[in-house]
Amino acid sequence: MTEIALDPKPANVPRRLNRVNRRHTMRTRHTLLNLPAALAVILGGELATADERESREVNYAYDASAAKLIEIDIYAGEVRLEQGDTNEVRVTGKLELVRQHTKAQEELAKIEPKVETGESFTLTLAKGSGPRYAVDITITVPRGVPLDVYLQYGEMNVIVTPPNDATFALRAGELDINVPRETVADVVASAAFGEVSLSGFGEEDGDAPRKLLVGAKYAGHVGSASEGGAPKLTATVTFGEVSIDAVEPAG
Repeated sequence: MTEIALDPKPANVPRRLNRVNRRHTMRTRHTLLNLPAALAVILGGELATADERESREVNYAYDASAAKLIEIDIYAGEVRLEQGDTNEVRVTGKLELVRQHTKAQEELAKIEPKVETGESFTLTLAKGSGPRYAVDITITVPRGVPLDVYLQYGEMNVIVTPPNDATFALRAGELDINVPRETVADVVASAAFGEVSLSGFGEEDGDAPRKLLVGAKYAGHVGSASEGGAPKLTATVTFGEVSIDAVEPAG
């Protein structure tokens, strides 16, 4: 039987501060729900329109056969992460300049992932000194390898199957994680300013979304295995939303 512990609203918080936090949270949510607008604010200046925006297609494959941990660090944009049945880390999609630039393609050609292989595999697409850019990419990682994934600004959609431990973090935006309905895991999900929701795990483990606006946190065990022996799934957002949904396997 699943056990759930949902942290209550933080104690001893002045009522006036709660009102301020709630107003700030609602403004943050309104901005973050419009990803292009949020990126315009974060990255500076007006975004180019879809027709004006310069982009470059990317398709990378890296050997991760020796990896015991995969770490990914992305600056901004939309990231879809899924697991595959090979020993490669693959990155497909595009890089986009968020503002017009007279030498757009030349600047885009300079943007390359920084990769370190070995037992700790790392892939970084960080903020550079050149024009601001955002990603729109899919990352495929080997199944069964522990994950530590960080996106600073934007939206992350994850399809992951334990038994590997997995940590996903976002500074500002939306984090949406899908796991198989039969998943067994110790789950910690939190949002400093925003919302946390879990759904699809069944009536006994709180099928209805669990939400708070300030200091939202879920800490619980899903599935039938005993606590302490299950993989750990951790999802954290500073400003924004976390959702973890149990779904039927595709096909």
